[in-house]
Amino acid sequence: MREGIPCGDTMSSKFSVWSGRISAFAVQLAIVGVLLHRFTGMSTPVAMNLFMSAFVLAALAVVIGVIAYVGIWRRGGEGFGRATFGILMGGILLAWPGTYLPKFITLPVINDVSTDTSSPPRFVHAVSERPQDANPVMYPGGKFANEQRSSYPDIKPLIVKYSRARAFDTARMIMKKREWAIVDEKRPGKGVSTGKIEAVQRTLVLGFPDDIVVRIGGDKGRAKIDVRSASRYGRHDFGRNAERIRGFLKELHARLDAGEDLNAGGDASSPALLSQSDKKKRLKKKAARKKYAPKRRASRYVRKRKVWRRLRKQRRYRYKPFPVY
Repeated sequence: MREGIPCGDTMSSKFSVWSGRISAFAVQLAIVGVLLHRFTGMSTPVAMNLFMSAFVLAALAVVIGVIAYVGIWRRGGEGFGRATFGILMGGILLAWPGTYLPKFITLPVINDVSTDTSSPPRFVHAVSERPQDANPVMYPGGKFANEQRSSYPDIKPLIVKYSRARAFDTARMIMKKREWAIVDEKRPGKGVSTGKIEAVQRTLVLGFPDDIVVRIGGDKGRAKIDVRSASRYGRHDFGRNAERIRGFLKELHARLDAGEDLNAGGDASSPALLSQSDKKKRLKKKAARKKYAPKRRASRYVRKRKVWRRLRKQRRYRYKPFPVY
């Protein structure tokens, strides 16, 4: 102990210093884990261990910072700013998993959601992609299905009065728009009664992979769309799979009802998928554009000449301060 500095002051200062150091290291560890998992292909279990270590260190930094606060309050001394820094940085890092706490308590502990729990769509590409330490590819059923029906009663198959080919093309376009990586597909047609699209989506920040499969069946005048979304890792999906299925089916139904006929590339649809009324409307619009385009150009030219005549009369044509259209 140095002269003039009590032992309690020295301990409070050390606690505040270590609170700041540990919190800074925890934040750096979390950032490195996100970057390595997102961009370098680090395995998900290793990344999850890094995140858990970062959260534990952040909690430790907050506790040490509070101890430093108590020492400074009782005996005085330095280190208030460092302790505040440690508590703030640790609290910010802990707020990240803290936002998922309400979902963890209220939502069921499931990681595989399907619109058809009795005969869910099967994964093909995910069988070779999922490692041994990942969740199984087979749908668990039983308890999962019961908890899903009680918590997500709105997750049901979508039945629309459109052809399977049209539903397939629209579904594929939506998946591309949502930037889902399509890994396997089978278009319904001759000899193929049921279409299927399999894709992979990664979460925005952490990059955790989720497998998705869309099954399109039905008959000639009606299509039945089933969707299954499953997390590769983790026992709890925090409602992410149900939200994904709900949003996808809602957009699919809205686009089909709006009459948007789109092919697999996401452009204007082929004439084979258009109804007779749609064809007539398009032909009428095209004829109207051809009919009135020359008149619009002529009227614009006439208006421009009138303006210039009026400017000449006013002797303002020499200056021409701005172009006249």
